[in-house]
Amino acid sequence: MRIRRPIFAGQCADFHLQVVPAIVYKVDDPGNTRTSSFTFEIAVICSTDCELSPVSANVELSSGGVTVERQQWTTAMLAKIKKVSHRILPDTPAWSAVRLFTLPEAFDFRLSFRGPQALAIDSAVVRVTVVDAQGRRAQQALGIPIQYYQQRTALILPLRGRGVFGQDWITNGGHGGYWNAFAIDVDGLDENYGENNDANENASDAGWGREILAPAAGTVTYARNDVPDNPSPGHHHVHGAT
Repeated sequence: MRIRRPIFAGQCADFHLQVVPAIVYKVDDPGNTRTSSFTFEIAVICSTDCELSPVSANVELSSGGVTVERQQWTTAMLAKIKKVSHRILPDTPAWSAVRLFTLPEAFDFRLSFRGPQALAIDSAVVRVTVVDAQGRRAQQALGIPIQYYQQRTALILPLRGRGVFGQDWITNGGHGGYWNAFAIDVDGLDENYGENNDANENASDAGWGREILAPAAGTVTYARNDVPDNPSPGHHHVHGAT
């Protein structure tokens, strides 16, 4: 739900706010703390190319239509967390994951919240005031539903023995490219918790040939066994049967 606020007369170019991701979930914190957390990014989207800077941000957290908490970010605070995460810049690498999801944003910033589960927060309203290069100000607001996520199934590592989850490209933004934009690596480890030795062959990987397990109870709806395993020389990812 979007709350549109009129641009102040004679002031800066039109813009709106967009939440990333589109659906925001809160989750219970581990350790029986009786608290829940959620996070999201607010992107300031321009209708045309414009230079905008944040002045302030206010957030109202509600439960059942009743405000239970208010927070405010000043210009100095926003300057520390302001980013440009979803726009292609001259120095954006060709392999960057940013190129898979671009927005005509002026800037964005991430907000994180943690509060008692008893508050039952189910929505947030974010109001952002910006200023353009000529010093003119404007404000927009955005209503954000907060959905409650609870894991229904306990998951296990989908192989026997030692293993680790990871993203091999984490140093440059995580997995990118249309073929593995959402990939997570599952690597088998040897008895010394090593991933693989120096030999550049499939059998050298500690996880090669390991039995694959179902990570949770369920029903197999489709299976195939005609996809070649790791056909590219020197490439240690397994593209095996599904």
